[in-house]
Amino acid sequence: MTGPSVRRKLLVVEDDEMLQELYRQLLEMLGYDSVILGRAEEAIQALSTEAVDGVILDLVVPRETGLPVHEWIAQNRPDLLRRAVLSSGDFTHPEIRSFTARYDIPKLVKPFGLADLSDILARLFADPEDAPGA
Repeated sequence: MTGPSVRRKLLVVEDDEMLQELYRQLLEMLGYDSVILGRAEEAIQALSTEAVDGVILDLVVPRETGLPVHEWIAQNRPDLLRRAVLSSGDFTHPEIRSFTARYDIPKLVKPFGLADLSDILARLFADPEDAPGA
């Protein structure tokens, strides 16, 4: 598998430390830089100050879901809406089903592997006009 021709930077919101390390390793293998955070509030702070090309949001982080981060992106960084991915092992919760019905957001279903992550990122950045760091 080949990575992007220009390195892109992804923000990953994931509270599980083992999965944080998995993301870090897989994204590095795929040729992406990453900022990996464990809490929604940290992600919102980072999104307000850092240039990132895409976001992977775990739907279940401590005492909250990743949905408020997506809502913050919609209000404050709408350019990232088409470059956001939701990640979860369960997309059947009523709140999550309602949310995903309203938005056309790619889903990364846990457990996932290198090919799954590579495929979803390839689709996310398929537009050749989509320059990194935008």
